[in-house]
Amino acid sequence: MFENNADALYKAFCKTALKGNAYAFKELADRAYGKLKEVHQVEYSPYKDMSDEDIEKRIQELQEKLGLQPCEPKILPPADDESKPN
Repeated sequence: MFENNADALYKAFCKTALKGNAYAFKELADRAYGKLKEVHQVEYSPYKDMSDEDIEKRIQELQEKLGLQPCEPKILPPADDESKPN
């Protein structure tokens, strides 16, 4: 059906894209070109294997490089429970 109606398919893609209807666009794409068979997820973190001390040291190095003053973490006061229903 889609192979014989390339012009109609193109118009349908444009119409849904211009309306911002992501669901309709996804459905048209899946039906016209097929669903993706593989999903690849890549995670990269250069700090994954670093200890907390090493990370703190790196933060200090970056702050010095940027000319920033080291900041101490602030402890927030307890939340006010007045907003909770009784």
